[in-house]
Amino acid sequence: MKILRTHIFNLLLLFILVSNLLCLTSCRKDKDASDEGVVAVFDTILSNTGSPVKVNYKDQIIVEIPAGSFPSGTKLTIKTIASGYLADNTTYDAESVFDVSLSSGSNFDPPLKITMPYQRDMQLPSFLQNKYMVGFYDENLRSWKPLKYSVVDSTKLTVSANTNHLTKLGRLSPKRAYGYDNFASSSHFYIYWAESKVPSISEYHSPNGFDFLQDPPYISDILFYLEASWDYFKSKDYPLTEGKIDVYIHNIGGSGSEGEFSPGWSLQGAININERIPADKGLTLQQQLPKTCAHEFMHYCQDYYYVWSVGKITMWWWEATASLADRLVFPLESPYEAEISANNFLTENITKSWDVFGPGDQSFYGSSGFLAYLAYYKPGNKIDINKVVKDGGEGALNFSTFLENYLLSIGCQKVGQEYRDYLKWVYENAGPIKLALATPTSTGTLPYASSFFAKGDMKTQNFKANVDYLSLRMIKFMGQDTASRKFKIKNNSESTDLECYVYLVCRKNGSESRILKKALNRNEEYVLDLTGQKEYYCDVIFINTSKDYAASYDCDITEVINVNYASISIGYGISYIMTNQSLNSSYTNVENENFYKLHLNWSGLSGNFYDLVGEDEVSGYVKISSTGDKVESFNIQVKNFYGQSNEYMVGYGMANMPGTMDDFAFHVNLSMGSELSYLTTKTGYAGPTQGYQLTDITALANWYLTLHK
Repeated sequence: MKILRTHIFNLLLLFILVSNLLCLTSCRKDKDASDEGVVAVFDTILSNTGSPVKVNYKDQIIVEIPAGSFPSGTKLTIKTIASGYLADNTTYDAESVFDVSLSSGSNFDPPLKITMPYQRDMQLPSFLQNKYMVGFYDENLRSWKPLKYSVVDSTKLTVSANTNHLTKLGRLSPKRAYGYDNFASSSHFYIYWAESKVPSISEYHSPNGFDFLQDPPYISDILFYLEASWDYFKSKDYPLTEGKIDVYIHNIGGSGSEGEFSPGWSLQGAININERIPADKGLTLQQQLPKTCAHEFMHYCQDYYYVWSVGKITMWWWEATASLADRLVFPLESPYEAEISANNFLTENITKSWDVFGPGDQSFYGSSGFLAYLAYYKPGNKIDINKVVKDGGEGALNFSTFLENYLLSIGCQKVGQEYRDYLKWVYENAGPIKLALATPTSTGTLPYASSFFAKGDMKTQNFKANVDYLSLRMIKFMGQDTASRKFKIKNNSESTDLECYVYLVCRKNGSESRILKKALNRNEEYVLDLTGQKEYYCDVIFINTSKDYAASYDCDITEVINVNYASISIGYGISYIMTNQSLNSSYTNVENENFYKLHLNWSGLSGNFYDLVGEDEVSGYVKISSTGDKVESFNIQVKNFYGQSNEYMVGYGMANMPGTMDDFAFHVNLSMGSELSYLTTKTGYAGPTQGYQLTDITALANWYLTLHK
């Protein structure tokens, strides 16, 4: 009886141990799926946190969870996803798909192990029958990506991989739709392709003399360029393994798509190259193929230093650096990819921070232009792109900070000052990367600039806009005719990180020259003369040199117009008029006093600020005589005070004459549209008060004049 009890106890203990290992509970069952695309749901409660757990769901997926990775009572859920529900627009077939989750969280350290059985597909070529991987579905890119270290057991017919993140998982194989029916190998690569899909010898001739080898010249060249890339990066001490890399040749899809690196982690990925690289960027297929191979192999190298799963942050950096791979591997094969990409995207990118790009924003390829400038074109010390790739993966995701530290370590400026010099370099068309810009528009709708036409009736205009860090914005303007056009530009910006530059731009015969006229400091003014130059216009550029913070520019632009006189005559009149804002005026009658009457052309002028300069044919100045003394030159400022009554204020002015102080009085009769009169006397104010009113002034607001020597 004791033996029987002992036997029963041992059986009970064995049952408890097995139950703990398998985590079986009463809620383990298939049930109706409620999520779209889900065909079945399996739940189980994990009740033992002291031992590793291995859950086998119908011999379709095995989840192995390390001990201590979850609290007691955690629920493991495995949802079976319908075949083909998650489309992949790139490389892989996901033949079995499961959405695996734990109620305790989705990230794990140490990682979980996922194993999926497979069956050999005898319809596939023998070289593909065991090419399976475990992968995860990238929701942002809408494509499958392989997990690291997928291990195929061709005897047990299973494929396994570790993951530290639970999401939608699947067993991946190269897409059968691509119809791979041939493969070749070289020292470091296996390459797979469909014979009928790649260019024939009549469509593609090898520049390397491979037209008459056994394999198509397109395939032979790809292997040649990849081996050249391997040799270069190995010589630069990248940690390349000696195992062979899979290269798939297929229709990647998408406009301008040449290749794609399908990353594993720690150099376990595959390289994908388009079966027919589309004509793009003005290059022939023979020119594009080596650039594509070098670019994609650079991604293979980058995979050692960066984690692709955080690619939503780092993808722009991957592409910005990989776009320089062709110049590293094939330095004589210009034009180079980085410069081509920068020229394609620079106009779009200049108003955005250099290192910020949203999901799906492919313009990050243009960021390679700045790195190319730092590596090959900037004056003085230059950066090493290989060091940038290797060291950029060590630590923070703020690559601008990393780059600044590197620049300072080799005796260069801060990254903001170097980026400013880069933007000026491309704006001035000083190198192969050129900034294409439109001429000013009257609507002001350019994405990178405020813009306007001067028509002779403009007020002082104030322009304000936000400038992201490491970016540029500008103001563009021009005159529409050959009239006298001068512009006073004042930089009111407060930020010390904002730098302002005034350029004179001439567009003739389809080309532009951009001439720096002035680096405009804070609170500084500059007058640019565009008189009679219909083909000239002005760009006022603001560059934010901060690598961390946005700033706002503030700029006033005032049109300054030279008005030539129609005639000068001598007349008689009152000595001066002094008027306040009322209709009452004070004046003194003066007999037999000469004064000069300057007749000006006021056509097109209204309520704005102008500097008016009258000139005679002899000396170039208006001369006003008063008891033998001369005033050689003066300006007249006309200011409009908006919001006041519709009455004129008649001005009063004084000028220092040699040996005496004389009064100069004048009035403007804009209701007649033609006459400006100056009246002089050396007598002081005297005389009765009398009303003085001009007519026809309701549309012109209030004016006053001041006289300046």
